[in-house]
Amino acid sequence: MSHTNKILFIVNPFAGISKKRNFPEMVENRLGNSNMYYKIAYTEYAGHAIELATKGVKEEADIIAAVGGDGTVNEVAGALVGSKTALAIIPGGSGNGLSMHLGIGRNAAKALSLLKNPDFEVIDTCKINDEFFINMAGTGMDAKVAHRTSQNKHRGFINYFLDTMKISLFYKNERYKVEIDDDVREGKFLSVNIANGSMFGYNFVVAPQASINDGNMQLVMMHHAPKWMYFLHSWRFFTKTIDRAPFAEIVSAKNVRIRSEKPLIYHKDGDGFSMETKELKAEVLPNSLKVAVPKPLAQRIR
Repeated sequence: MSHTNKILFIVNPFAGISKKRNFPEMVENRLGNSNMYYKIAYTEYAGHAIELATKGVKEEADIIAAVGGDGTVNEVAGALVGSKTALAIIPGGSGNGLSMHLGIGRNAAKALSLLKNPDFEVIDTCKINDEFFINMAGTGMDAKVAHRTSQNKHRGFINYFLDTMKISLFYKNERYKVEIDDDVREGKFLSVNIANGSMFGYNFVVAPQASINDGNMQLVMMHHAPKWMYFLHSWRFFTKTIDRAPFAEIVSAKNVRIRSEKPLIYHKDGDGFSMETKELKAEVLPNSLKVAVPKPLAQRIR
Protein backbone atom coordinates (compact mmCIF):
# COMPACT_ATOMS: atom_id res chain seq x y z
CA MET A 1 0.00 0.00 0.00
CA SER A 2 2.91 2.30 -0.71
CA HIS A 3 0.73 4.51 -2.91
CA THR A 4 -1.69 5.28 -0.04
CA ASN A 5 0.10 6.11 3.18
CA LYS A 6 -1.23 9.45 4.40
CA ILE A 7 -4.45 9.15 6.41
CA LEU A 8 -6.46 11.73 8.36
CA PHE A 9 -8.93 10.35 10.90
CA ILE A 10 -11.79 12.73 11.69
CA VAL A 11 -13.44 11.56 14.91
CA ASN A 12 -16.86 12.66 16.13
CA PRO A 13 -16.59 11.98 19.89
CA PHE A 14 -20.33 12.52 20.35
CA ALA A 15 -21.60 10.06 17.70
CA GLY A 16 -23.52 6.96 18.68
CA ILE A 17 -23.41 5.27 22.05
CA SER A 18 -19.74 4.21 22.14
CA LYS A 19 -16.94 6.28 23.65
CA LYS A 20 -13.95 7.16 21.47
CA ARG A 21 -11.36 7.75 24.22
CA ASN A 22 -9.35 4.66 23.27
CA PHE A 23 -9.37 5.40 19.53
CA PRO A 24 -5.69 6.51 19.29
CA GLU A 25 -4.65 3.28 21.02
CA MET A 26 -6.84 1.27 18.65
CA VAL A 27 -5.27 2.94 15.61
CA GLU A 28 -1.76 2.33 16.92
CA ASN A 29 -2.52 -1.34 17.58
CA ARG A 30 -3.95 -1.85 14.10
CA LEU A 31 -1.77 0.41 11.96
CA GLY A 32 1.31 1.17 14.06
CA ASN A 33 3.50 -1.38 12.28
CA SER A 34 2.43 -0.29 8.79
CA ASN A 35 4.14 2.22 6.51
CA MET A 36 1.31 4.73 6.98
CA TYR A 37 1.51 8.25 8.30
CA TYR A 38 -1.67 9.23 10.09
CA LYS A 39 -3.17 12.10 12.07
CA ILE A 40 -6.24 12.17 14.29
CA ALA A 41 -8.51 15.21 14.56
CA TYR A 42 -11.65 15.56 16.72
CA THR A 43 -14.77 17.49 15.80
CA GLU A 44 -15.91 20.13 18.27
CA TYR A 45 -19.19 21.35 16.74
CA ALA A 46 -21.67 20.66 13.95
CA GLY A 47 -20.03 21.23 10.57
CA HIS A 48 -16.48 20.98 11.96
CA ALA A 49 -15.89 17.71 10.09
CA ILE A 50 -16.46 19.57 6.80
CA GLU A 51 -13.77 22.09 7.71
CA LEU A 52 -11.31 19.41 8.81
CA ALA A 53 -11.91 17.31 5.69
CA THR A 54 -11.56 20.32 3.37
CA LYS A 55 -8.21 21.12 4.98
CA GLY A 56 -7.17 17.46 4.64
CA VAL A 57 -7.91 17.52 0.90
CA LYS A 58 -5.79 20.67 0.50
CA GLU A 59 -2.97 18.93 2.37
CA GLU A 60 -3.26 16.03 -0.10
CA ALA A 61 -4.28 13.28 2.28
CA ASP A 62 -4.66 9.97 0.43
CA ILE A 63 -7.51 8.82 2.68
CA ILE A 64 -9.74 10.74 5.07
CA ALA A 65 -11.54 8.41 7.46
CA ALA A 66 -14.85 9.43 9.04
CA VAL A 67 -15.06 7.98 12.56
CA GLY A 68 -18.68 8.23 13.66
CA GLY A 69 -22.18 7.67 12.34
CA ASP A 70 -23.92 8.48 9.08
CA GLY A 71 -24.02 12.20 9.88
CA THR A 72 -20.24 12.32 10.31
CA VAL A 73 -19.78 10.35 7.09
CA ASN A 74 -22.04 12.86 5.34
CA GLU A 75 -19.94 15.84 6.44
CA VAL A 76 -16.60 14.25 5.55
CA ALA A 77 -17.74 12.76 2.24
CA GLY A 78 -19.27 16.04 1.07
CA ALA A 79 -15.85 17.69 1.29
CA LEU A 80 -14.20 14.92 -0.76
CA VAL A 81 -16.53 14.89 -3.78
CA GLY A 82 -14.59 15.43 -6.99
CA SER A 83 -11.19 15.14 -5.27
CA LYS A 84 -8.48 12.47 -5.45
CA THR A 85 -8.78 11.84 -1.72
CA ALA A 86 -10.63 8.64 -0.78
CA LEU A 87 -13.24 8.32 1.93
CA ALA A 88 -12.89 5.59 4.54
CA ILE A 89 -15.54 4.76 7.13
CA ILE A 90 -14.74 3.67 10.68
CA PRO A 91 -18.20 2.95 12.13
CA GLY A 92 -18.79 4.66 15.44
CA GLY A 93 -22.40 5.77 15.28
CA SER A 94 -25.64 4.08 16.18
CA GLY A 95 -27.03 3.22 12.72
CA ASN A 96 -24.07 2.97 10.32
CA GLY A 97 -26.26 2.37 7.27
CA LEU A 98 -23.69 3.18 4.57
CA SER A 99 -20.97 1.21 6.35
CA MET A 100 -23.23 -1.85 6.30
CA HIS A 101 -24.15 -1.35 2.63
CA LEU A 102 -20.48 -1.17 1.63
CA GLY A 103 -19.65 -4.38 3.52
CA ILE A 104 -17.49 -2.62 6.11
CA GLY A 105 -19.78 -3.59 8.99
CA ARG A 106 -20.10 -2.09 12.47
CA ASN A 107 -16.81 -3.18 14.06
CA ALA A 108 -14.39 -0.22 14.24
CA ALA A 109 -11.31 -2.36 14.90
CA LYS A 110 -11.99 -4.55 11.85
CA ALA A 111 -12.64 -1.46 9.71
CA LEU A 112 -9.25 -0.09 10.78
CA SER A 113 -7.56 -3.33 9.77
CA LEU A 114 -9.08 -3.00 6.29
CA LEU A 115 -7.03 0.16 5.78
CA LYS A 116 -3.83 -1.87 5.68
CA ASN A 117 -4.76 -3.08 2.22
CA PRO A 118 -8.07 -1.68 0.94
CA ASP A 119 -9.54 -1.70 -2.50
CA PHE A 120 -11.08 1.44 -3.92
CA GLU A 121 -14.31 2.12 -5.78
CA VAL A 122 -15.68 5.29 -7.35
CA ILE A 123 -19.30 5.65 -6.27
CA ASP A 124 -22.27 7.93 -6.86
CA THR A 125 -23.37 10.63 -4.45
CA CYS A 126 -26.49 12.78 -4.42
CA LYS A 127 -27.92 16.20 -3.64
CA ILE A 128 -31.25 17.19 -2.14
CA ASN A 129 -32.14 20.89 -2.46
CA ASP A 130 -28.42 21.48 -3.16
CA GLU A 131 -27.41 19.75 0.09
CA PHE A 132 -25.09 16.75 -0.19
CA PHE A 133 -26.07 13.24 0.83
CA ILE A 134 -24.42 9.93 0.22
CA ASN A 135 -26.76 7.22 1.50
CA MET A 136 -30.40 8.14 2.06
CA ALA A 137 -32.77 11.12 2.11
CA GLY A 138 -36.50 11.63 2.04
CA THR A 139 -39.69 12.79 3.70
CA GLY A 140 -42.71 11.37 5.48
CA MET A 141 -42.80 9.24 8.61
CA ASP A 142 -39.12 8.25 8.38
CA ALA A 143 -38.19 11.94 8.32
CA LYS A 144 -40.30 12.59 11.41
CA VAL A 145 -38.54 9.73 13.23
CA ALA A 146 -35.12 11.06 12.16
CA HIS A 147 -36.09 14.56 13.30
CA ARG A 148 -37.21 13.23 16.70
CA THR A 149 -34.08 11.08 17.05
CA SER A 150 -31.81 14.01 16.13
CA GLN A 151 -33.25 15.92 19.08
CA ASN A 152 -32.90 12.96 21.46
CA LYS A 153 -29.76 12.97 23.63
CA HIS A 154 -29.97 9.18 23.95
CA ARG A 155 -29.03 7.20 20.83
CA GLY A 156 -28.94 3.50 19.98
CA PHE A 157 -31.34 0.94 18.55
CA ILE A 158 -33.69 0.84 21.54
CA ASN A 159 -34.33 4.60 21.46
CA TYR A 160 -34.68 4.55 17.66
CA PHE A 161 -37.17 1.68 17.91
CA LEU A 162 -39.19 3.41 20.63
CA ASP A 163 -39.32 6.67 18.65
CA THR A 164 -40.47 4.75 15.58
CA MET A 165 -43.23 2.95 17.48
CA LYS A 166 -44.54 6.14 19.15
CA ILE A 167 -44.65 8.09 15.89
CA SER A 168 -46.05 5.27 13.75
CA LEU A 169 -49.06 4.79 16.05
CA PHE A 170 -50.31 8.32 15.48
CA TYR A 171 -48.75 9.33 12.17
CA LYS A 172 -51.13 10.50 9.43
CA ASN A 173 -50.02 10.02 5.83
CA GLU A 174 -49.24 13.17 3.88
CA ARG A 175 -50.21 14.09 0.33
CA TYR A 176 -47.34 14.59 -2.15
CA LYS A 177 -46.84 15.10 -5.85
CA VAL A 178 -43.76 13.11 -6.83
CA GLU A 179 -42.09 13.82 -10.18
CA ILE A 180 -39.70 11.06 -11.26
CA ASP A 181 -37.69 12.04 -14.35
CA ASP A 182 -40.56 12.12 -16.89
CA ASP A 183 -43.18 10.37 -14.73
CA VAL A 184 -45.50 11.48 -11.91
CA ARG A 185 -47.10 9.91 -8.82
CA GLU A 186 -49.65 11.82 -6.77
CA GLY A 187 -51.54 10.89 -3.63
CA LYS A 188 -51.04 10.08 0.03
CA PHE A 189 -47.84 8.38 1.17
CA LEU A 190 -46.45 7.02 4.41
CA SER A 191 -42.98 8.02 3.21
CA VAL A 192 -40.98 8.84 0.10
CA ASN A 193 -37.30 7.97 0.36
CA ILE A 194 -34.46 8.57 -2.08
CA ALA A 195 -31.90 5.80 -1.74
CA ASN A 196 -28.34 5.69 -2.99
CA GLY A 197 -27.40 2.91 -0.56
CA SER A 198 -29.84 0.24 0.52
CA MET A 199 -30.45 0.78 4.24
CA PHE A 200 -30.96 3.27 7.04
CA GLY A 201 -28.93 1.24 9.51
CA TYR A 202 -29.71 -1.52 12.02
CA ASN A 203 -30.14 -3.79 8.92
CA PHE A 204 -33.31 -1.82 8.09
CA VAL A 205 -33.28 -2.28 4.29
CA VAL A 206 -35.57 0.07 2.37
CA ALA A 207 -34.12 -0.34 -1.15
CA PRO A 208 -33.10 -3.97 -1.66
CA GLN A 209 -31.90 -3.46 -5.26
CA ALA A 210 -29.95 -0.25 -4.65
CA SER A 211 -26.50 -0.02 -6.23
CA ILE A 212 -24.22 2.77 -5.16
CA ASN A 213 -22.40 3.03 -8.49
CA ASP A 214 -25.04 2.57 -11.20
CA GLY A 215 -25.70 6.26 -11.89
CA ASN A 216 -29.24 6.08 -10.47
CA MET A 217 -31.11 6.66 -7.23
CA GLN A 218 -33.85 4.34 -6.03
CA LEU A 219 -37.08 6.17 -5.24
CA VAL A 220 -38.91 4.23 -2.52
CA MET A 221 -42.57 5.17 -2.20
CA MET A 222 -44.77 3.74 0.55
CA HIS A 223 -48.28 4.39 -0.73
CA HIS A 224 -51.32 4.99 1.48
CA ALA A 225 -52.64 1.83 3.12
CA PRO A 226 -54.39 0.79 6.34
CA LYS A 227 -52.02 1.12 9.29
CA TRP A 228 -52.34 -2.56 10.16
CA MET A 229 -50.93 -3.45 6.74
CA TYR A 230 -47.71 -1.52 7.39
CA PHE A 231 -47.24 -3.39 10.67
CA LEU A 232 -48.08 -6.72 9.01
CA HIS A 233 -45.28 -6.25 6.45
CA SER A 234 -42.71 -4.53 8.69
CA TRP A 235 -40.64 -7.72 8.91
CA ARG A 236 -39.81 -7.31 5.23
CA PHE A 237 -37.41 -4.45 6.02
CA PHE A 238 -35.17 -7.00 7.76
CA THR A 239 -35.37 -9.66 5.04
CA LYS A 240 -34.69 -7.38 2.06
CA THR A 241 -38.17 -7.99 0.66
CA ILE A 242 -40.02 -4.71 1.31
CA ASP A 243 -40.33 -4.26 -2.46
CA ARG A 244 -42.83 -7.17 -2.36
CA ALA A 245 -45.20 -5.38 0.02
CA PRO A 246 -48.47 -4.39 -1.74
CA PHE A 247 -48.12 -0.70 -0.79
CA ALA A 248 -44.44 -0.35 -1.81
CA GLU A 249 -43.27 1.02 -5.15
CA ILE A 250 -39.58 1.36 -5.99
CA VAL A 251 -38.32 2.90 -9.24
CA SER A 252 -34.93 4.07 -10.53
CA ALA A 253 -34.47 7.79 -11.09
CA LYS A 254 -31.83 10.40 -11.87
CA ASN A 255 -33.95 13.41 -10.84
CA VAL A 256 -36.78 13.57 -8.31
CA ARG A 257 -39.04 16.40 -7.18
CA ILE A 258 -41.39 16.05 -4.19
CA ARG A 259 -44.05 18.70 -3.65
CA SER A 260 -46.22 19.07 -0.55
CA GLU A 261 -49.20 21.14 0.49
CA LYS A 262 -47.39 22.25 3.66
CA PRO A 263 -43.79 22.77 4.87
CA LEU A 264 -41.75 19.59 4.79
CA ILE A 265 -39.76 17.68 7.35
CA TYR A 266 -36.98 15.77 5.64
CA HIS A 267 -33.99 13.59 6.52
CA LYS A 268 -30.60 12.99 4.99
CA ASP A 269 -27.96 10.52 6.11
CA GLY A 270 -29.51 9.89 9.50
CA ASP A 271 -30.33 13.46 10.52
CA GLY A 272 -33.78 15.07 10.44
CA PHE A 273 -34.60 18.67 9.51
CA SER A 274 -37.65 20.91 9.24
CA MET A 275 -37.79 23.46 6.45
CA GLU A 276 -39.82 26.38 5.18
CA THR A 277 -40.14 25.13 1.61
CA LYS A 278 -42.84 22.79 0.32
CA GLU A 279 -40.57 21.21 -2.29
CA LEU A 280 -37.63 18.80 -2.32
CA LYS A 281 -35.46 18.30 -5.42
CA ALA A 282 -32.92 15.47 -5.61
CA GLU A 283 -30.35 14.51 -8.21
CA VAL A 284 -27.63 11.89 -8.54
CA LEU A 285 -23.97 12.81 -9.06
CA PRO A 286 -22.51 9.78 -10.87
CA ASN A 287 -18.96 8.59 -10.17
CA SER A 288 -18.22 11.49 -7.84
CA LEU A 289 -16.49 9.97 -4.79
CA LYS A 290 -13.59 7.58 -4.26
CA VAL A 291 -14.15 5.25 -1.30
CA ALA A 292 -12.07 2.58 0.44
CA VAL A 293 -13.91 -0.75 0.58
CA PRO A 294 -13.12 -4.38 1.47
CA LYS A 295 -11.69 -6.30 -1.47
CA PRO A 296 -14.60 -8.79 -1.83
CA LEU A 297 -17.06 -5.91 -2.12
CA ALA A 298 -15.23 -4.34 -5.07
CA GLN A 299 -15.78 -7.54 -7.04
CA ARG A 300 -19.41 -7.70 -5.96
CA ILE A 301 -20.57 -4.17 -6.87
CA ARG A 302 -18.79 -3.68 -10.19
